[in-house]
Amino acid sequence: MLEKIRGGDFSDFKKYLYKRGSRDDSIQKQVLIFREAAYHEGLSAADKINSYVCLLYRLCELGSCLDLENELGSMGHFTDLALREIGCSDNIRKDRMHVYVSLMTAYANSLLYLGKFDHCRSILEDTTAWYEKHDLIHFMRGFYKTCTNLSRIYLVLFGLSYFHSGIVRKDCIDKAIFCIQKGFFIGLGSDDIVAFQEIVSVSKIVDDSTRIYARLVRPPAGEPEVTMLVDKVFVRALRVSDASFKDAIRLNIANYLTHEN
Repeated sequence: MLEKIRGGDFSDFKKYLYKRGSRDDSIQKQVLIFREAAYHEGLSAADKINSYVCLLYRLCELGSCLDLENELGSMGHFTDLALREIGCSDNIRKDRMHVYVSLMTAYANSLLYLGKFDHCRSILEDTTAWYEKHDLIHFMRGFYKTCTNLSRIYLVLFGLSYFHSGIVRKDCIDKAIFCIQKGFFIGLGSDDIVAFQEIVSVSKIVDDSTRIYARLVRPPAGEPEVTMLVDKVFVRALRVSDASFKDAIRLNIANYLTHEN
């Protein structure tokens, strides 16, 4: 695969990029493949960005903090590419909102993996502000898939705000709910079972966040068991499936809270 990409042959790469089940290489090999693709001039802007997103996740799974730090230096380039080169499309792989949100989600998860909680909070606040300025006309048919990423972002922001200063931002939960509702409405008539299973899954995390909010607004908000509950929902809200990736972020949460307190 790597040699094909270097030679400008992408006949098998699209399946490799968008079908996770087709990847039987080691994480190390995937890093090489996605890095080559992300910077290859022969690919479209959307395919480059999606390759870069996969690259960031694989570097986190590999536990290579130095390489991850170095790759994040290119975030400005790929952000500009997403906003400048990609338009609106019913195909989420080519839709500006979905690609940009996917990119920012990968960026945020990478920052959390590196323990940069304050930087992550700032990035997510900027991302939600960017999303909120869009009118409904900008939401294409595929938004019912994008909405789960955005809702997760709001829930992560809810947790980060609480970890940072004990601030309880109910607006994050409300906006997560509204985002899910909007996605469900736009997706009515679709037979995409997997996407709607994801909506149900995220809705359950929203519900758990709502229950925790009810606990947080009752003093004492800083009791250890409540912080553990926020931690639990926070990690579930991440767009992360790898167990070691989650464990690293849990450890960073503990270190961050120790530092804050």
